[in-house]
Amino acid sequence: WHLDEAVVLPGYFTLILSGCTVECEGVAFTNEHAENAKTLATQCHKLFILGRKGAKLVSLGEQPQIHINNARDCRIAGLTFEGGAGLELNHFQYSKLQMLTFRDCLHGVYFREGCNNIILESVDAETKEEAVLARGGEHRILARDPEICNSILCRIRTKTQGAPAVALYAGEDRLFNIVVRDVTDETQAAG
Repeated sequence: WHLDEAVVLPGYFTLILSGCTVECEGVAFTNEHAENAKTLATQCHKLFILGRKGAKLVSLGEQPQIHINNARDCRIAGLTFEGGAGLELNHFQYSKLQMLTFRDCLHGVYFREGCNNIILESVDAETKEEAVLARGGEHRILARDPEICNSILCRIRTKTQGAPAVALYAGEDRLFNIVVRDVTDETQAAG
């Protein structure tokens, strides 16, 4: 497949890419509530983007292949990202990111603001800059809801080109209750 513009996915939707390569100039997949959904009622729910049999998202530019805003209860799994900037997530909560591979991307996973209760596991990243980048904003990044779960980053292998493997910036809020485990760090920087 070759995409000239982003495919906009609705909530309560499952996209399965099986054994194919998707080339894109910019963002390949985004969600319909990208800009204006700030309340629970208008958030995107249960958006699943799943790859099987070597599915790849190849970017010919520098934008993220998947850009999700204001979503919860989602799952992105089983995909290989080549080039571009991988995953960019904003106000993304209570979700799982699993079995992802990043090759020559700017970042692997970029949590912008308002992201919490994320399970990020089985990530293999060789990136130009930070493999996992989280920045604080008006809400806490990767915060813990005591009634749900911690945010967990585990089974991560990183090899960056001179940048830290995992970079967590507090922004306006503190970072707390983040579990990082099973990390193999092959970076040439601060780890």
